[in-house]
Amino acid sequence: DGVALKTVFEEISRQTGYRIQGEYPTQKMYTGTFTSYDLQEMLELVCLPMQLHYSIDKKQKVVTVQPPFNQ
Repeated sequence: DGVALKTVFEEISRQTGYRIQGEYPTQKMYTGTFTSYDLQEMLELVCLPMQLHYSIDKKQKVVTVQPPFNQ
């Protein structure tokens, strides 16, 4: 079981106020949980196991998520 990645990123956006954009497998399932609502921590918990890269633009409050560059 798990939650679709799209839903996970929507929740991160709701919790942090950051807009999440980019190319990622929206239907891929995430089975982890969050113990903190720290943006960086949540992104690492989601992106690292799925081999996704992300960048944070604090000024614009935008997170860009991308697949690995070598795929």
